[in-house]
Amino acid sequence: MTDKEFKTTVADIQASPKECEWVEIKENNAHPEEIGEYISALANGSAYMGQSKGYLVFGMNDKTHAITGTTYEPKHEKVGNQEIENWIATQLSPRIDFIIHEAKVNEKRVVLFIVGSAGNTPVKFRGTAWIRVGSYKKKLADHPERERKIWQNIHNSTFENRLALTGISADEVLTVIDYPSVFRLLKIPLPENKSGILEKLTEERIINNRASSYDVTNLGAILFATDLKYFSTLSRKYAQYLPIWG
Repeated sequence: MTDKEFKTTVADIQASPKECEWVEIKENNAHPEEIGEYISALANGSAYMGQSKGYLVFGMNDKTHAITGTTYEPKHEKVGNQEIENWIATQLSPRIDFIIHEAKVNEKRVVLFIVGSAGNTPVKFRGTAWIRVGSYKKKLADHPERERKIWQNIHNSTFENRLALTGISADEVLTVIDYPSVFRLLKIPLPENKSGILEKLTEERIINNRASSYDVTNLGAILFATDLKYFSTLSRKYAQYLPIWG
């Protein structure tokens, strides 16, 4: 993650009205077991809400979302002889991708745990699956309706709805996507303003509208990329999927 991507993600979290199923905000330290439970909850919560990632943030006020900075240094913390990142990973079932990224925002230190969404099954930490319900962390077993929806969302997850590019500006969307072709294909007039174009691209699932930025879906990138160089992860797959949609 580049510093620009980090700051865009933090800005998206700040712009959200409150903590939610895929976002947990803290100012400073947390117990390793609590962090593990939150990673389970965020992985499952993001799957529940159809998000690709969840975020555990240190250095932000959970009420105002103002950047306060943090003294928490997870990369220096250990559980026994293991670094906390490795220790948590060994306690997750199934194992999922999560990374710890640190950077300064407004000269204040912010730590971000970026947690991949649950893939084939809900994620457990030390044998228990957790879920965010509003601003609270709960056992998933106590909320069977949410567990059913997680399974449904996992089953319905498709390649074309996953993300090819994340956290870009409106102007960048209009650079990487050949949006006039979208409107020609739909046989509708091109809107006169940027907001109208972005609204239609969102409606057609070519992009996702985040709080302060946009994502491009695999579907949008493969069908309407101005140049696949903007989507490096798709370059090798393009030939495989083009015949399906072409």
